[in-house]
Amino acid sequence: MYSDDLLEQRYTTSDPIELTDYFSYCIWLDMEGNEIGVTVSVDATNDLHYDIPIFSWNRYVEIVLRAGDHKSVTEKFRARLKKKKASTILKRI
Repeated sequence: MYSDDLLEQRYTTSDPIELTDYFSYCIWLDMEGNEIGVTVSVDATNDLHYDIPIFSWNRYVEIVLRAGDHKSVTEKFRARLKKKKASTILKRI
């Protein structure tokens, strides 16, 4: 699993960013603090999460969410989750 590999390499994550009662995400950082990936978690289940390389996440943020900064990413992702089914949203990532 991608996140297991990142942990083995001693990479760290941001604090979880809450989107809804069931969804959150965190950003993976390398040793220099560069963003290298994102994990989207479904908190209603026992350890269901999607690990996304940063280039794919950035593409999703740019094309689908059309967000320019971290604050608007969270707001737009939260709004999208409330509007659509989660399975539809995660297929696009």
